[in-house]
Amino acid sequence: MKKTYPNFIWLERTISNHSIFKKKPSVGISPRGSVLFDLAYHGICPVAIGRNPCMAYSFVKTAFTKKQYFSFMNKGIKKKLKLPKNYK
Repeated sequence: MKKTYPNFIWLERTISNHSIFKKKPSVGISPRGSVLFDLAYHGICPVAIGRNPCMAYSFVKTAFTKKQYFSFMNKGIKKKLKLPKNYK
């Protein structure tokens, strides 16, 4: 995926959440979901890959298929994914 999406910022496991929030990305993707609450709190649109602890919340975009995942990625690249008004 890194070769397909070289413009993405790929994070090492050791990077802190604080460092992520300072970069102000338009979207954050997580396979496990532990950072999704924090992303939304900091105004970053969270995308989850499959089942996760925050999938019941409207501020998390959850992809259950490859098609949904790539749709969220493309919208994120184009800055078309938005948080709902009541996300906090």
